[in-house]
Amino acid sequence: MATAEMAPGHSDDPPGQAARLTAEWALWGKQETDRTYRILACSVGDLNAADFEAAVRRYSSGMPDTLPQYLVFWVPGADGGPEYVGIAVHEHAAYSRRDPRSRFDASGREIVFTRLFCVRYADLAEHGVTFTELVAAAAEHQLPPEDEIGPVTLLVGLGQSEQPDEPAQPPLAPGGRRDLAATVAALLLTSSPVCILGAGGVTPEQRLAFIDQVLSLLPYGLRSTLSASTWASSTARDLKLRLYFATARPGSQARAHHVRWDQRDAAGLPAPESLAARTYLGWLRQTGSRARFLLIGQTAPLRFIPVDIETMVASLPDDLTVTDTLEDLAASLAEGDTGAVTAELIRLERHAGSPVSAADRDTLRHQVIRRGLLGNHPELKPSVKERLYRTVLPLAFPLPLTYGGYCEIEDMTGGPPSGTLRSVLMGLRFASFVPWLLVAKAEPRFSDGELMTALAKEGQPAAGLIEHFERDLELIRPRHRAAVYDFALQHLRDHGDDPRAYLTRRGYLTSTLAAAFPDDEEAQRVRLEDTLLFVYGPELSRGQIRELLGAPGLNITPALESALARLASLAKADRNKAERFVAEQADDVRARQAAGAGRAGERDDDSRPARGLRRLFARRVAEDADDDQPTRAPQA
Repeated sequence: MATAEMAPGHSDDPPGQAARLTAEWALWGKQETDRTYRILACSVGDLNAADFEAAVRRYSSGMPDTLPQYLVFWVPGADGGPEYVGIAVHEHAAYSRRDPRSRFDASGREIVFTRLFCVRYADLAEHGVTFTELVAAAAEHQLPPEDEIGPVTLLVGLGQSEQPDEPAQPPLAPGGRRDLAATVAALLLTSSPVCILGAGGVTPEQRLAFIDQVLSLLPYGLRSTLSASTWASSTARDLKLRLYFATARPGSQARAHHVRWDQRDAAGLPAPESLAARTYLGWLRQTGSRARFLLIGQTAPLRFIPVDIETMVASLPDDLTVTDTLEDLAASLAEGDTGAVTAELIRLERHAGSPVSAADRDTLRHQVIRRGLLGNHPELKPSVKERLYRTVLPLAFPLPLTYGGYCEIEDMTGGPPSGTLRSVLMGLRFASFVPWLLVAKAEPRFSDGELMTALAKEGQPAAGLIEHFERDLELIRPRHRAAVYDFALQHLRDHGDDPRAYLTRRGYLTSTLAAAFPDDEEAQRVRLEDTLLFVYGPELSRGQIRELLGAPGLNITPALESALARLASLAKADRNKAERFVAEQADDVRARQAAGAGRAGERDDDSRPARGLRRLFARRVAEDADDDQPTRAPQA
């Protein structure tokens, strides 16, 4: 991602450390002599017992059938605007001697206690705290039923995200897929409550995490007026909750949207009826997981009322850049969220046909390499994986694919491309035969004969591959050279008009082999021996060896001598004699070459100055002759 600035709504607290939040608190429950619930104790501050009791009664969701359960609510300030955000923990008394609370009331019923904590919204927004983090901090405070106690300090552990400029996100609860979370977030913008059904096997903690997941897809400012619960009774009357889980449809909220937790098909989820909510859902799907980063900084308090919702939707951030989308894609792959992967690929495909500058492509390529987007990704279906590679490759690598681009892909994947990646690469255009060949031979799908036939049909000159190999030899990595050279040579031999004449004229490619395998004489020898067998057959006579070594311009290398000795020994059945004969002939050729070079040097040294002296002598003679002529007096 291009920027590393801290998003608005985040403090400078280092990731993984704790934020200190001041919380006013209260304890709701009964004494062992009570028959009705009441405020047993509360802190002394801006909020009093009447404020806490009003919150408990307003957001009551009935008597929970399993504990603990969690409630999220808000308390308005003096001017009626949002000021406090609260959480309530419904639980039984701890079964230990350290908890002085009675487990049973005067009627013998087990008491459900509720601990309430209220934090100023401004403090919550400053640190970007989630409700899961707030509940975890409140777990440290088992409040005794005592009066006249001041506010408590909650040490909220701030989650550490994968990247320092990304906000920490709650984990997706089982079944809580992003499509479900996005739909619930959009439905909340209709001003109608949302009830989630069919989550009987989901723990309260997982339900709370899902509530946080929904809220991460809404502007942070909506947390200031949200009411949500991990459980609500189907018989509860006059529910004031905006988001809640229930085992059956409560009769008191006929206008609520009902969403099933186990709904796996996005098409089966209810569609928002309002234009603003539909627009927002479309924006979420288009923007993908990056939406939560854009929204976390929108901390201005908002209400769930049409005017605030319409204004918020009208000012949604613009679509993301390719680099942002790639970051979202990497995050979704890391989370195993295949639905989000598909959505982000759709966004990337919109950019596939747009021109990309060389500088931007370098940035995208480094991002793809750093994030490992061309990795195996076994969690993806083959069709999604193929779509991933087809979308990312043209963005990161210029096409036709160069040899350098292929090497970067190989480095990224830790070896030759395989499986779906190789199949996608085979469908691309290549800048030369080298990357095409390496991709084709990465898996044994095609024989060399099939590949050579394909090249021949395209009109590839028989000697063109060898000459291309020689031209780009310094660029080709040593581990690739053997495969490329062997294929190019075989293509010449199978499809050339007169490959023997070509190889003889080129000195059997001795110099090419010496440059390609400078530290591997054995690799040179094996290939030279094979070439000589192809040109001369299985037997080399003494005369052929003399003629071969005496060819003008031949580079007589140790590998060539070794190859000739082996071939000569096959015919003569005497390796030692063959080696001596080849060595003698090679030494003789070198001596004659050195002598010829010496005589040429002597001629150059003697003849050129001699010719110059003769020319100088002739000029002097002519000058002397002119000096000897008598001077004639000018005639009148």
